[in-house]
Amino acid sequence: MNNISIVGRLTKDVELSKTPTGIEYARFNVAVTSEFKTEDGEKKADFFPCIAWRENAKNISKYFKKGYPIGIIGSMNSRTYQKEDGSNQNIWELNVKNFSFVGSNDDKKAKDTSDLEPIDDDNLPF
Repeated sequence: MNNISIVGRLTKDVELSKTPTGIEYARFNVAVTSEFKTEDGEKKADFFPCIAWRENAKNISKYFKKGYPIGIIGSMNSRTYQKEDGSNQNIWELNVKNFSFVGSNDDKKAKDTSDLEPIDDDNLPF
Protein backbone atom coordinates (compact mmCIF):
# COMPACT_ATOMS: atom_id res chain seq x y z
CA MET A 1 0.00 0.00 0.00
CA ASN A 2 1.41 3.40 -0.98
CA ASN A 3 -0.20 6.13 1.14
CA ILE A 4 1.32 9.26 2.60
CA SER A 5 -0.18 12.20 4.44
CA ILE A 6 1.62 15.45 5.17
CA VAL A 7 0.84 18.87 6.59
CA GLY A 8 3.13 21.72 5.65
CA ARG A 9 3.49 25.01 3.80
CA LEU A 10 3.94 25.78 0.12
CA THR A 11 7.49 26.91 -0.65
CA LYS A 12 6.45 28.85 -3.77
CA ASP A 13 3.34 29.64 -5.78
CA VAL A 14 1.59 26.78 -7.56
CA GLU A 15 2.41 26.25 -11.25
CA LEU A 16 -0.75 25.31 -13.17
CA SER A 17 -0.16 23.72 -16.59
CA LYS A 18 -1.82 21.46 -19.16
CA THR A 19 -0.65 18.28 -20.81
CA PRO A 20 -0.58 18.20 -24.64
CA THR A 21 -4.03 16.53 -24.44
CA GLY A 22 -5.46 19.35 -22.28
CA ILE A 23 -5.45 17.75 -18.82
CA GLU A 24 -4.66 20.32 -16.13
CA TYR A 25 -2.01 19.62 -13.53
CA ALA A 26 -0.30 21.64 -10.82
CA ARG A 27 3.24 21.35 -9.48
CA PHE A 28 4.30 22.74 -6.12
CA ASN A 29 6.56 21.97 -3.17
CA VAL A 30 5.54 21.56 0.46
CA ALA A 31 7.91 22.06 3.39
CA VAL A 32 7.11 19.90 6.42
CA THR A 33 8.75 20.77 9.72
CA SER A 34 10.54 17.80 11.24
CA GLU A 35 10.43 16.93 14.93
CA PHE A 36 14.23 16.70 14.79
CA LYS A 37 16.54 19.68 15.25
CA THR A 38 19.96 20.52 13.87
CA GLU A 39 23.03 20.83 16.10
CA ASP A 40 22.28 24.57 16.28
CA GLY A 41 18.83 23.84 17.74
CA GLU A 42 17.02 24.84 14.56
CA LYS A 43 14.11 22.72 13.39
CA LYS A 44 14.76 20.84 10.18
CA ALA A 45 12.31 20.60 7.31
CA ASP A 46 11.62 17.98 4.66
CA PHE A 47 10.60 19.17 1.21
CA PHE A 48 8.06 17.26 -0.88
CA PRO A 49 7.63 17.94 -4.61
CA CYS A 50 3.91 17.47 -5.32
CA ILE A 51 1.75 17.07 -8.39
CA ALA A 52 -2.06 17.38 -8.51
CA TRP A 53 -4.34 16.61 -11.44
CA ARG A 54 -7.62 17.94 -12.88
CA GLU A 55 -9.97 19.48 -10.27
CA ASN A 56 -7.45 19.14 -7.46
CA ALA A 57 -4.93 21.05 -9.58
CA LYS A 58 -7.41 23.84 -10.36
CA ASN A 59 -8.51 24.22 -6.74
CA ILE A 60 -5.04 24.12 -5.23
CA SER A 61 -3.80 26.74 -7.72
CA LYS A 62 -6.85 28.90 -6.97
CA TYR A 63 -6.77 28.81 -3.16
CA PHE A 64 -3.12 28.29 -2.18
CA LYS A 65 -0.08 30.55 -2.53
CA LYS A 66 3.49 30.56 -1.25
CA GLY A 67 3.53 30.15 2.54
CA TYR A 68 -0.03 28.83 2.85
CA PRO A 69 -0.52 25.74 5.03
CA ILE A 70 -1.96 22.65 3.34
CA GLY A 71 -2.79 19.06 4.25
CA ILE A 72 -2.23 16.43 1.57
CA ILE A 73 -3.07 12.76 1.22
CA GLY A 74 -1.56 10.91 -1.70
CA SER A 75 1.03 8.42 -2.86
CA MET A 76 4.75 8.67 -3.53
CA ASN A 77 5.69 7.90 -7.12
CA SER A 78 9.06 7.86 -8.85
CA ARG A 79 9.75 8.83 -12.41
CA THR A 80 12.81 9.17 -14.59
CA TYR A 81 13.52 11.93 -17.06
CA GLN A 82 16.49 12.78 -19.25
CA LYS A 83 18.52 15.84 -18.29
CA GLU A 84 20.04 18.24 -20.82
CA ASP A 85 23.42 16.49 -20.55
CA GLY A 86 21.78 13.20 -21.61
CA SER A 87 21.94 11.54 -18.20
CA ASN A 88 18.85 10.10 -16.54
CA GLN A 89 17.49 11.66 -13.37
CA ASN A 90 15.18 9.75 -11.00
CA ILE A 91 12.87 11.85 -8.81
CA TRP A 92 10.10 11.18 -6.31
CA GLU A 93 6.83 13.14 -6.26
CA LEU A 94 3.81 13.12 -4.01
CA ASN A 95 0.80 12.44 -6.26
CA VAL A 96 -2.08 14.33 -4.59
CA LYS A 97 -5.28 12.35 -4.12
CA ASN A 98 -6.92 14.75 -1.67
CA PHE A 99 -6.03 18.01 0.04
CA SER A 100 -7.40 20.11 2.89
CA PHE A 101 -7.20 23.61 4.28
CA VAL A 102 -5.38 23.68 7.62
CA GLY A 103 -4.48 26.41 10.07
CA SER A 104 -4.35 30.03 9.08
CA ASN A 105 -2.48 31.89 6.36
CA ASP A 106 -1.65 34.60 8.89
CA ASP A 107 -0.07 32.99 11.96
CA LYS A 108 0.16 36.29 13.82
CA LYS A 109 -3.53 36.96 13.38
CA ALA A 110 -4.41 33.38 14.35
CA LYS A 111 -2.32 33.43 17.53
CA ASP A 112 -2.86 37.00 18.74
CA THR A 113 -5.36 36.79 21.58
CA SER A 114 -4.16 39.84 23.52
CA ASP A 115 -7.41 41.73 22.94
CA LEU A 116 -9.62 38.94 24.37
CA GLU A 117 -11.14 39.24 27.82
CA PRO A 118 -10.08 36.54 30.30
CA ILE A 119 -12.70 33.89 31.02
CA ASP A 120 -14.03 33.66 34.55
CA ASP A 121 -14.60 29.94 35.14
CA ASP A 122 -17.10 30.66 37.93
CA ASN A 123 -19.54 32.30 35.48
CA LEU A 124 -19.65 29.50 32.89
CA PRO A 125 -23.14 27.96 32.39
CA PHE A 126 -21.89 24.39 32.64
